[in-house]
Amino acid sequence: KVPYRRAWEKLQEMERGLGSKLVDTAVGGAGGGGAHLTPAGRTAMERFRAFVTGFDEEVAARYAAAFTPGGQANPPPGRSSVSEP
Repeated sequence: KVPYRRAWEKLQEMERGLGSKLVDTAVGGAGGGGAHLTPAGRTAMERFRAFVTGFDEEVAARYAAAFTPGGQANPPPGRSSVSEP
């Protein structure tokens, strides 16, 4: 778990780094408050998801190449091996 305060600190850090507001907030009250992603926030999420696609497979393949006899990957069920270029 990430403490609420730390999550907001990291969000603000990302906003400063990207130069865009990622989340809009509304103060609570009778109707309640809330937060939602801005268009820039949605774009950042999509780009991050595209960025990390394939990381698990790449790490498994590199680990196998470095530490498995013969360098053959035995990926966990449901995962595929990524071959080196």
